[in-house]
Formats: sequence, structure tokens, C-alpha cells
Amino acid sequence: MTGEAKTHYEVIVVGAGVAGIYQIKRLADLGIDATVLEAAPDLGGTWYWNRYPGCRFDSESYTYGFSFSRELLDEWHWKERFSGQPENLRYLNYVADKFDLRRHMQFNCKVEAMQFDETRDLWQLRLGDGRELTCRFVVLAIGLLSAPTMPRVPGIEDFKGRSFHTYYWPHEPVDLTAKKVAVIGSGPAGLAAAQQLARAGHEVHVYEKFAKAGGLLRYGIPDFKMEKGIIDRRVAQMEAEGVTFHYGKAVGGSTPGAIDPQELAKQYDAVALTGGAEAPRDLPIPGRDLSGIHFAMDFLPQQNRRVSGEPLNGAADILAGGKHVVVIGGGDTGSDCIGTSFRQGAKSVTQLEIMPAPPEHENKGLTWPNWPLKMRTSSSQAEGAVREFAVLTTKFEGKDGKVSKLHCVKVDDKFKPLPGTEFTLDAELVLLAMGFVHPVHEGLLKTLGVELDQRGNVRASLQDYRTSRAKIFSAGDMRRGQSLVVWAIREGRQCARSIDGFLMGKTDLPG
Repeated sequence: MTGEAKTHYEVIVVGAGVAGIYQIKRLADLGIDATVLEAAPDLGGTWYWNRYPGCRFDSESYTYGFSFSRELLDEWHWKERFSGQPENLRYLNYVADKFDLRRHMQFNCKVEAMQFDETRDLWQLRLGDGRELTCRFVVLAIGLLSAPTMPRVPGIEDFKGRSFHTYYWPHEPVDLTAKKVAVIGSGPAGLAAAQQLARAGHEVHVYEKFAKAGGLLRYGIPDFKMEKGIIDRRVAQMEAEGVTFHYGKAVGGSTPGAIDPQELAKQYDAVALTGGAEAPRDLPIPGRDLSGIHFAMDFLPQQNRRVSGEPLNGAADILAGGKHVVVIGGGDTGSDCIGTSFRQGAKSVTQLEIMPAPPEHENKGLTWPNWPLKMRTSSSQAEGAVREFAVLTTKFEGKDGKVSKLHCVKVDDKFKPLPGTEFTLDAELVLLAMGFVHPVHEGLLKTLGVELDQRGNVRASLQDYRTSRAKIFSAGDMRRGQSLVVWAIREGRQCARSIDGFLMGKTDLPG
């Protein structure tokens, strides 16, 4: 509304922060002619200006929520108990947009002076842009933090170096160490590394090829096993600490808009490769080209996107509803495929494992201190899957170009077929969940030219996580191969420590 000829209102509210938003909502509901004057380019007040790392509520988030609308209370869910600035600002914008309050607000309008005219019984306001407005009532909603306190340090007026104040914190990321770090990949290793590096004072940018952060935590693990609000809460926390996320930004490769990794390496003082091990193990047997045979990590991410409302971007649906499903692979990913298939309405689910069935009870003399070898049944398997052990799939059979049967045979402890044990299974959807062999080599890794180890993973020392390229580091599954989330988090934190030491000559980050 800035620049309109209107010069008189019944009520003028000064400040578009939490209080100002509430005031204009109530005034609009009452049909009172009112406007909000805000000196900033947008609403939010304290939560617009104060963007320093770690800025957040000092009381529980829900106490800052508006209670004038039951619908609003039901719709908005705080991601943290003490919410950070980015989330707080998103909330205030959500409220303003939901109730169309911006039409009552004028931005970049600083009130320079106010005077009450007793003869006319009106307030006269002079604005920084030269306009003069009048009103019957003024509501000051400028808050306690509208006048910052500057340090009383002799010589501060003459200081020519970089300085920052929490009130005047820049809207762009601030690098407190004069060092910038790029983290490629936002799985558990990437998130762990980025958070530690930000806490060390570096300017940290995370590049993620998908629409949201989390890697396989978000796209590979079903919601019934891990709710994605856990990831959202951590991302909100990291944003409040100063980490910048770049979504839909593939680094390397030929996808539209892909970033050249060589250029990225030039722009940053250090780069952490945490893209995971995404090259799946295939099953190259006769009939592999039939339709209806998919990798688990084509099937599971689709369902996670459906659940979260994220578009599939034109990908053909992979659905188990009404089908005989066979999952090849007996690990956690296979189990997730089972649970997802049942939830989609599969007619039957069979899981094949080439390893022999483990004993019902652990033989501690043989396995300790390693992971106990004993029969385990996941909650998904318990939902009704048929589990077959010591089974080798020899051929896919199809009809009209679509898979319809699997040809299988039992094997001995050396994985050799046992004559006379051949059998077939009905299969209208086959999901390959046999693990991953190494990170994807095409694109990022080939362009950077980092050395690989004998297994095809990025070669980087466990002591310092340095690759063969100067200032390029690697952690998580991209370095160690397919592994556990806890290992990825540990390596991400240790990699951050190594990067901090490399950049600063020393580090106080934990090992």
C-alpha cells in the first residue's frame, strides 16, 4: 500500500512484529479502518532483524503462537521446543498470509515524528519518505528490542574492520572465520559435518540434489519406521545456527542446472563429500529387462514422496497394490520394502535371502564381540511376509514384457545350487534390495578426479578424512561404503573436526 494517496486512518499501528500482527488482525475483524507502518522491508519485527546464529525463542514455542484461531493452532506444528529465528519468521508470514493481513501493512515506512493535535483531536505522523498521516488512535507495537544498545567501547566510532551486532545482523550468511565450506549431500554424515562446522564459526553451505534434506533418512526409510519431523527439526535448528541449504542442486553430472564441482571447489576453502553410496547391487540374470523389476531405492523414495506430498516429477508409479511381490535381499532395506508393500495393499509378499537362516539363539562363543548372529524378525516381516533363506534366483520369467514368475533354487553354505530344489514363485513386482556396491562414480567423483579405493569408495584416511585432492574431504558411506547411520554421524563429526583444523591450524571441535 506504500505510495497510496490515503492519508487518514482511524487507527495506525506502528510495528509489524508479533504484537503488531495481532493488533491489525483484531482491528480488521472489527471492521476498523487501520494500517500498520513498518520500517523494515517486511513483517516480523525482532524476528525479521535478529538473524544471528542461534537466535531463538527463550520460552517454549507454543507460548508465542496466536490463539485467536483454533484452525491456526491445529495447522501449525512447531518443529522445536524453543524455535529458531527462521522458523519463527516463517510462522509470522504464514499467519499474515493465511488471514490476508499484508493488505493492511505498509513497509519501508519509518515513523520520524508523532504529534497530537488537540484542536483536531488527531495524531499527526511524519514518515521517513516525506508523507504525513493522521489518525485518531496510535498503537505502538515496536517492542523492547527496537532500540539496540551499542557497546560503549572507546574508539568504536573509528573502527574500520568488520563488526556485527545481533540487531543489525546481515540477511546473507556471515562467515565469522573468513572461511567458507561446502558440504555436498545432506544425509546423516553431511548434516553432522555441517552443524559442527557452523558451530566452529565457518560459513557453511549444504548442497542437496533433492527437494529436502535427509538423504536416505528421508527418502529411504519409511515414515512408519522414522517420522520425518525428526529431520525437519534438526534442519530448522541448523538454519537458526547459520547453515544455508541449497535444495534441488545436483553437483556434477548432466542434469539441468547441475553445478560444476570444479567451480564449487574454487569458491570454497574446503569441500566435504558426503553423498553416500548410491550405486545399487544389480541381479544380471535372464529376464532382467522385464518390466516390474525395480531397485528398492526406486520404490521406497517414491512412497516417501507420496506421504509427504512431494511431487514425483513425472516418474512412473511403482506400486504393490493387488500384486504378488517378491523382495530379493534380507536386510533392513528389504524389510522396509515389505512394510511399504503391505501398506500399499500387496496380495502377498515373499522375501528371499541367499544366506542360510541364522540360529534362533546366538552362539556367543562364535560371534562375540561382533554383531550377534541370531534370527530376527522385524515389525514389517511380522506383518505376514513369507521368508525364504538360502535361495538363489536364477531367472525372471515374463508375459507380455512384464515379470510374472521367478525361478529359484536352494543353495548350500557355499552358495552352490542344490540339485532337485528348484522352484518358482509368482511375482508381479520384484524389488531388488541387495545393498549398494559403492558411491556413484559418474558426475561428481569423476569430475573431481578423487582417488577411489579397491571397493570403489572415495579413498580418504580415517585419521583426517582427506581425499587425494587438496581441500577435498569425504565422510560417511561415500568414504566407507554402505554402513549404518551411527557411523555416518560419527564420520561427519570427525570430518568437520579435520576440516576446522585444516582451515584454522587448530580445532576445538570434539573428536
